[in-house]
Amino acid sequence: MVISPANEICGVKRRNWKMVTRQVERGFGEPISQYSFPPWYDLHTDPKEESPLDPRFVENL
Repeated sequence: MVISPANEICGVKRRNWKMVTRQVERGFGEPISQYSFPPWYDLHTDPKEESPLDPRFVENL
């Protein structure tokens, strides 16, 4: 699944993994922040997306 509001890819989800490239901080009308290194989340162990995975772990996926 590709998350794409307004013709820009903001994230990608596959099974229990999610990668986010851009994120709105609070709500509608707020500026969009873009990550230099996109955070990855394991939705099985962290369903609320509170702590992204360590980038060293992501290299081994």
